[in-house]
Amino acid sequence: SCDCEGTSAAPVVTPNVGILASMDIVAIDQACVDIVYAMREDEHHDLVERIETRHGLRQLSYMHELGMGNVRYVLVDLDNGEARMDVADAVLGAGVVPGACGRARGRRPRWCGAARRCRCPSRTR
Repeated sequence: SCDCEGTSAAPVVTPNVGILASMDIVAIDQACVDIVYAMREDEHHDLVERIETRHGLRQLSYMHELGMGNVRYVLVDLDNGEARMDVADAVLGAGVVPGACGRARGRRPRWCGAARRCRCPSRTR
Protein backbone atom coordinates (compact mmCIF):
# COMPACT_ATOMS: atom_id res chain seq x y z
CA SER A 1 0.00 0.00 0.00
CA CYS A 2 1.04 3.62 -0.39
CA ASP A 3 0.34 6.75 1.60
CA CYS A 4 -0.98 8.24 -1.67
CA GLU A 5 -3.86 5.74 -1.44
CA GLY A 6 -4.94 7.12 1.92
CA THR A 7 -3.47 4.25 3.93
CA SER A 8 -0.23 4.23 5.84
CA ALA A 9 2.83 2.70 4.31
CA ALA A 10 6.43 2.32 5.35
CA PRO A 11 8.47 5.36 4.32
CA VAL A 12 10.72 4.98 1.30
CA VAL A 13 14.31 5.84 2.15
CA THR A 14 16.90 6.61 -0.52
CA PRO A 15 20.42 8.08 -0.27
CA ASN A 16 20.75 11.84 0.07
CA VAL A 17 21.39 13.47 -3.30
CA GLY A 18 21.08 17.05 -2.12
CA ILE A 19 18.46 19.56 -3.18
CA LEU A 20 17.17 19.90 -6.72
CA ALA A 21 15.37 23.00 -7.99
CA SER A 22 14.03 24.26 -11.30
CA MET A 23 11.53 26.65 -12.80
CA ASP A 24 10.47 23.78 -15.11
CA ILE A 25 8.23 21.24 -13.37
CA VAL A 26 8.80 18.52 -15.97
CA ALA A 27 12.58 18.96 -16.03
CA ILE A 28 12.86 18.74 -12.25
CA ASP A 29 10.63 15.67 -12.08
CA GLN A 30 12.59 14.03 -14.91
CA ALA A 31 15.90 14.76 -13.16
CA CYS A 32 14.58 13.27 -9.91
CA VAL A 33 13.35 10.13 -11.67
CA ASP A 34 16.65 9.76 -13.55
CA ILE A 35 18.58 10.03 -10.28
CA VAL A 36 16.39 7.42 -8.62
CA TYR A 37 16.83 4.98 -11.52
CA ALA A 38 20.61 5.54 -11.47
CA MET A 39 20.85 4.34 -7.87
CA ARG A 40 21.79 0.78 -7.02
CA GLU A 41 18.92 -1.70 -6.93
CA ASP A 42 19.03 -2.02 -3.15
CA GLU A 43 18.87 1.78 -2.83
CA HIS A 44 15.94 2.37 -5.17
CA HIS A 45 13.85 -0.81 -5.22
CA ASP A 46 10.96 0.38 -3.03
CA LEU A 47 10.67 3.79 -4.66
CA VAL A 48 10.86 2.39 -8.20
CA GLU A 49 8.13 -0.11 -7.30
CA ARG A 50 5.88 2.74 -6.16
CA ILE A 51 6.64 4.86 -9.21
CA GLU A 52 5.95 2.05 -11.64
CA THR A 53 2.85 0.60 -9.98
CA ARG A 54 1.23 4.03 -9.74
CA HIS A 55 1.95 5.09 -13.32
CA GLY A 56 4.45 7.75 -12.28
CA LEU A 57 6.39 7.55 -15.53
CA ARG A 58 3.20 8.01 -17.57
CA GLN A 59 2.33 11.07 -15.54
CA LEU A 60 5.74 12.50 -16.39
CA SER A 61 5.42 11.80 -20.12
CA TYR A 62 1.88 13.21 -20.18
CA MET A 63 3.00 16.45 -18.54
CA HIS A 64 5.54 16.77 -21.34
CA GLU A 65 2.90 15.98 -24.00
CA LEU A 66 0.69 18.72 -22.55
CA GLY A 67 3.54 21.20 -22.95
CA MET A 68 3.98 21.73 -19.23
CA GLY A 69 7.76 21.60 -19.55
CA ASN A 70 10.80 19.93 -21.04
CA VAL A 71 12.31 16.54 -20.20
CA ARG A 72 15.80 17.86 -20.94
CA TYR A 73 17.79 19.41 -18.12
CA VAL A 74 21.30 20.23 -16.90
CA LEU A 75 22.40 19.40 -13.35
CA VAL A 76 24.56 22.14 -11.83
CA ASP A 77 26.49 21.87 -8.56
CA LEU A 78 26.10 25.27 -6.89
CA ASP A 79 28.62 24.36 -4.18
CA ASN A 80 31.37 23.85 -6.77
CA GLY A 81 31.31 26.92 -8.96
CA GLU A 82 28.20 25.83 -10.86
CA ALA A 83 30.06 22.88 -12.33
CA ARG A 84 27.91 20.63 -14.47
CA MET A 85 27.12 17.23 -13.01
CA ASP A 86 25.77 14.07 -14.52
CA VAL A 87 23.22 11.81 -12.88
CA ALA A 88 25.95 9.48 -11.57
CA ASP A 89 27.61 12.43 -9.78
CA ALA A 90 24.32 13.29 -8.08
CA VAL A 91 23.74 9.70 -7.02
CA LEU A 92 27.17 9.47 -5.44
CA GLY A 93 26.77 12.83 -3.77
CA ALA A 94 29.65 14.52 -5.56
CA GLY A 95 30.23 17.74 -3.67
CA VAL A 96 26.68 17.73 -2.33
CA VAL A 97 27.08 16.33 1.17
CA PRO A 98 30.48 16.22 2.90
CA GLY A 99 31.44 12.62 3.52
CA ALA A 100 28.76 11.21 1.21
CA CYS A 101 30.87 10.40 -1.82
CA GLY A 102 31.25 6.84 -2.98
CA ARG A 103 34.52 6.19 -1.16
CA ALA A 104 32.94 7.11 2.15
CA ARG A 105 30.13 4.64 1.37
CA GLY A 106 32.50 1.86 0.30
CA ARG A 107 32.63 2.70 -3.41
CA ARG A 108 35.38 4.39 -5.38
CA PRO A 109 34.01 6.93 -7.85
CA ARG A 110 36.23 8.21 -10.63
CA TRP A 111 36.79 11.62 -8.99
CA CYS A 112 37.52 10.50 -5.44
CA GLY A 113 40.73 12.08 -4.23
CA ALA A 114 40.33 15.14 -6.46
CA ALA A 115 40.99 18.13 -4.24
CA ARG A 116 38.15 20.26 -5.62
CA ARG A 117 35.27 17.82 -5.79
CA CYS A 118 35.76 15.04 -3.28
CA ARG A 119 35.03 15.94 0.33
CA CYS A 120 35.13 12.48 1.84
CA PRO A 121 37.19 11.90 5.00
CA SER A 122 39.59 9.61 3.13
CA ARG A 123 40.52 12.30 0.60
CA THR A 124 44.23 12.96 0.33
CA ARG A 125 45.18 16.61 0.56
